Amino acid sequence: MRPIGNIPLEELLLDVDNPRLPRGLSDLSQESVLEHLYRRAALQELAESIYSNGFFSSEPVIVSEPDGNGRRTVLEGNRRLATALILAGDSRATTRGLGFRIDGAPAQKHIGALPAVEVDDEQEFETYLGFRHISGLRMWGAGEKARYLWSRVKAATSSDEIFYRIGRQVGSNARGVRSAYIAYELLEHARREGAAPDLVDYVISERFGVWTRLLGTKNLSTFISLDASQTELDGVDTAIAQIELTRLTEVLEDLRPAAGRREATLRDSRQVTDYSDAIGDEIALGVLRSSGNLDLASTIANRPDLGRVDQGVLVGPG
Repeated sequence: MRPIGNIPLEELLLDVDNPRLPRGLSDLSQESVLEHLYRRAALQELAESIYSNGFFSSEPVIVSEPDGNGRRTVLEGNRRLATALILAGDSRATTRGLGFRIDGAPAQKHIGALPAVEVDDEQEFETYLGFRHISGLRMWGAGEKARYLWSRVKAATSSDEIFYRIGRQVGSNARGVRSAYIAYELLEHARREGAAPDLVDYVISERFGVWTRLLGTKNLSTFISLDASQTELDGVDTAIAQIELTRLTEVLEDLRPAAGRREATLRDSRQVTDYSDAIGDEIALGVLRSSGNLDLASTIANRPDLGRVDQGVLVGPG
C-alpha cells in the first residue's frame, strides 16, 4: 500500500461490498449505501470528532486504483468517508436529507478531500483488513466478521486447509473461521433455497451473535440435520446442502418478532440453552409451536423423569 496524498471527496466512492452492508440491500446506489451507514453505523460520535478536530491525516482511507472515470472506491474507511460526505454537504447526502446535529444545531464542515493510501498488493491488503477487524483494535460486529471470513473462503482458489490458512492471516484459528463460515453459509443457503431475504438479513444484522451461540448448543445441529463433525470445506458444504430447510427456517423465524408481537420467541443469548432444550424434546417443541412460550416449553423439556405419557396415561419407569 502506498500513500497518494489527498483525494477530493467527489472522486471517492463508498464500497458496495462493505461487510457492514446487508447482502440483501436491493439499492446499491451511493445514496442508498450512505443512508444505510448513516442510520446503522453509529456515525454521530465520529461526526463530533471530525467536526471539532478535523480529519486526522494519520488515519487515511484505503482506496482502490481509479476506475475509468477517475474515481476510487474506499475499501477501508467507509464510516469516515460517510461522515465526511454528510458533514461536507455532499450531494449524495443532501438528496437523502442526511445531516448531523451537534450541540443542538445543524453541523457542517468544509472537507474538500481525504488523505488516502492506494492498494497495490491485494493479498497484503486482505491480510491487513482481516487482522484489523477480526482480532485487532477496530473489530467488526459478529455478522460483519462472519461475512468477511465467509467471503474470503468463497474467494479462495484452493480449499486445502482453507480454514487454517485464513485463520493464520487474520489472527484467528481454523475452528473460529470454520464456525463463522458455517454460521453465515447456513443463512446464505437458506436465502438461496427460498427463505425470505428480509428474514435472513434481519438475523445477520440484528441477531447474529445469538444465532452463533445457538449453533453451539447440543440440539440445534440435530434439529436441522446438520452434520457438525465435518472439518474441511468440502465436507462442510456438503453437510449444509443436506440440512432440513424447513426446520432451519423455523429457527430463524423464532429469532425475529412475529407479526403482532413485540418480542421474538428467542429474545436474547441468555435463552439459547432453554431454546436448545425445547427443540430437543418432542413434547416441549409442540408446546413451543402452539404457544410461542419458550419459558413454558423449557420447563416441560426439563421436567423430572416421572415416566412417559402413553395414550394419555402416565406410565412409570420400567
